[in-house]
Amino acid sequence: MKIMESGEARARTPVPGGKRENRSPLRYPAAAGAVVAATAHLPLIPQYLAQAPYMGLLFVAVMVAFLVLGWALLRIDVTPVWAATGATAGLAVATYATSRSVPLPRLADEVGRWTEPLGLVPWE
Repeated sequence: MKIMESGEARARTPVPGGKRENRSPLRYPAAAGAVVAATAHLPLIPQYLAQAPYMGLLFVAVMVAFLVLGWALLRIDVTPVWAATGATAGLAVATYATSRSVPLPRLADEVGRWTEPLGLVPWE
């Protein structure tokens, strides 16, 4: 029986493709956060598809991405999934900041609306 050294990582479970699962206990709250981020965009999709279709389609893409990544965190839990989840969240925040800073086509009225309730929490 092997005893783990103090700095040694916990055992990892192999997954298809030769990668090893992390089995992080943080995968549950991270997956829940991904699902919340996905559902937060859902009420805004019809409005943005009508007003600025490119942004509405980005909302759909973000929603699908977060749902897939949330599932992947629970089922696969490998480092690339964590990286993709973080990158998706970062891009969503950057896109929000851009839409509030720079007049985007068909969304110029969004500039400066940093505290609009629908921008922070999409339901009242």
